[in-house]
Amino acid sequence: MTTERPTEPFHTFLLLLQRWLTLCIFALLGLGIGGAYALLATPWYAATLTVVPSQRSVESGGVGLPFGPDASANDAQRIKAVFASRSVEDAVIEQLGLDAHYGTAHRQLTRAILGRRCGVSIDRLSAVVALTCEDPSAELATKLAAVFGEEGNRVFRRISASSASEERKFLETQVEKARQGVEEASRKLRDFQRAHKVIDLSEQSRAVISAMAAIKGEALSKQLELAYLAGFSADGESSVVQLRRQLGILQGKLRQLETARSAPAATAPAPQTAPPEADFFPPAMSVPDLRFELEELVREQKMQETLFFVLTQRYETAKVNEARDTSTFQILDAPVQPTYPARPDKRSIAILGLCGGLVLAFAWIILPVAWRNRIGRAASA
Repeated sequence: MTTERPTEPFHTFLLLLQRWLTLCIFALLGLGIGGAYALLATPWYAATLTVVPSQRSVESGGVGLPFGPDASANDAQRIKAVFASRSVEDAVIEQLGLDAHYGTAHRQLTRAILGRRCGVSIDRLSAVVALTCEDPSAELATKLAAVFGEEGNRVFRRISASSASEERKFLETQVEKARQGVEEASRKLRDFQRAHKVIDLSEQSRAVISAMAAIKGEALSKQLELAYLAGFSADGESSVVQLRRQLGILQGKLRQLETARSAPAATAPAPQTAPPEADFFPPAMSVPDLRFELEELVREQKMQETLFFVLTQRYETAKVNEARDTSTFQILDAPVQPTYPARPDKRSIAILGLCGGLVLAFAWIILPVAWRNRIGRAASA
């Protein structure tokens, strides 16, 4: 008696070829069972709602969010979270009466069933949010997706309006602080200009230099004239005395233009002995310090003005966004009532049944032979 050895590929192939009728019977049996299940199984219909973040949300980066693609991705995540929130689910359940429809005595069970039948997905590249609802009733599946969109938009609008209001209030406070900063910087600059008689420092410094040059030239002329008179006149002569007095006055004016004021601006003014125009010109030796301090004050004023301008623009945008009564996300594709079931996939089920029948046929044919061969090898050993 020859022993069949199905473990070898060639002999296994010959064995299956000899038992082709069994293979066909099991294959047809699996195909029939799969087809029967596909025909008798309850068809489920799917309706899909697709939404995208609103253009306003993307342009402004959301409330407290960054600009650009990251803002769109964050808004898409927020939309998904809103669709999955308890408040939206309860609103959908109440509006469609799902407690009675699903025959549940507890709201938690209704939420669980609704969560299994409605799912949310996000396309991260395009930031498109897709909500898909399934139900044996095509009409109910469509209503579920539509009501989810309405209630989700309402909740999202409420959240965004609250966030926009908070942003507007925050910016309002910052604008007021910036306005006070501008006023303080302008006051410091004004007080500095008043204290040092600074109107146009460049022009005034040039005027000081010109005045000093003119006084220096006049003093040099007086010195030459005095030296000439000293050669043949006595020191007590009236012309010599007068020249020396004039030379002293010119040197005093020159010192006044060169040196800074010794009395601070906050103290009471001393009796003025210098000419009225002397206070108009800044002291020549203090011009570099005055220029540095003036530039610091002007820079601070410009910075405060720029900050105030930027915050004011953002504040006006926040007020407009708060006043808008628009959708916080835009519906890309509204749900349409399906006419073809999403599952079960009859073709796939039939193919699975056929494959399952073939697998059972292989086991039915090969396993008994393999078992007999194993027992035979054990007995011969």
